[in-house]
Amino acid sequence: MAVKPHRERVRYPAVAYAFDQIINISVDGKSAAALEAEIRDRLAQAGVHDAQVSVTDRPDGGREVKMTVEREAVNDGTQPPPEPMPQVVLSKNGAPLAGGEGIAVKIKKLKANGSTTLIVEVDSNGKTAKVEVPNADTQTDAAIADQISAQLRQAGIDAKVTVTNGKVSIEPNK
Repeated sequence: MAVKPHRERVRYPAVAYAFDQIINISVDGKSAAALEAEIRDRLAQAGVHDAQVSVTDRPDGGREVKMTVEREAVNDGTQPPPEPMPQVVLSKNGAPLAGGEGIAVKIKKLKANGSTTLIVEVDSNGKTAKVEVPNADTQTDAAIADQISAQLRQAGIDAKVTVTNGKVSIEPNK
């Protein structure tokens, strides 16, 4: 009788894996250009090499930080699911930045049975909304924007929604 060792690949324990998906960045004493470079570098270190990052100083003294990452995944059972996207947490004086006019948006397009469902998740000032737009591939940009705007308003989120050639952009109303 032969005994064979049981071998399996363990990437990380679950808790360590969750912490690996959070990127903490301090904004203390950094110019917009330096912060932009650090965010881009840290995302690249986490395996996100194609992130579009923009940091601009606003006239009112605040900063606008935009991060865009596009991914396409086919869930046909032949490929492993994509790695989750890391979350970037900006902090000042050791505390995470929160509140203000910040807005976080995640957009997914799910294709199934010949139609596309657009899923938009929005976090703004402690309020969250998940908007689903079925058959988005057959609707006009204006119709998609109207549906997203209406559902965000129902959730108490005041935002400007634009859709251009199927690309969704959501910004806080000022």
